Amino acid sequence: MHQLGLKQWKEKTGYHERSLAETCVYRFKQLACDTLKNLIFNSLHAEVLINAKVINAMNRLDIPEY
Repeated sequence: MHQLGLKQWKEKTGYHERSLAETCVYRFKQLACDTLKNLIFNSLHAEVLINAKVINAMNRLDIPEY
């Protein structure tokens, strides 16, 4: 790992993609709430899609990174 560097190691082992996916799920839960309200699959699916659209709209607002 020390010879490759952290970035190259993440990309070579696939950890980078996993890390991005975990970050995405964490952000989704933080912004859209931890629990989903619906129990019926079709309603649950619609709720997730709506939450994802809201998060995508927020990302397009160019909120500053810090």
